Amino acid sequence: MKNFFITLGIIVYMSFMFVMAGSVILSDVQNQNQQLESKASNDLPQKVDLKNMEDQLSFNK
Repeated sequence: MKNFFITLGIIVYMSFMFVMAGSVILSDVQNQNQQLESKASNDLPQKVDLKNMEDQLSFNK
């Protein structure tokens, strides 16, 4: 009976460790994705509003 409880404890401990490691890995992957998305959006050229520029130029005349 003692061996059964030792085995059960080891199984519970190992499963808990796997869950904790999985959550840490998932949060790390999500952080990397957010950093990559923000970097990609910063690298994109900014959209130029031509209509607004024309209005400003005609207003300056």
